[in-house]
Amino acid sequence: MAGNGGAGAPSVNGDGRLIAFTSTGTGLVAGTTVAVNRLYLRTRP
Repeated sequence: MAGNGGAGAPSVNGDGRLIAFTSTGTGLVAGTTVAVNRLYLRTRP
């Protein structure tokens, strides 16, 4: 997925299962149109 905004503050927990980052991109979540800094959390299996 190509980003259209800045990203930063990446963090991964000890076992690599949880990944968090911030982004001002508007294409990461459907319906997001305002470029404000949001926190995203991804859980890997």
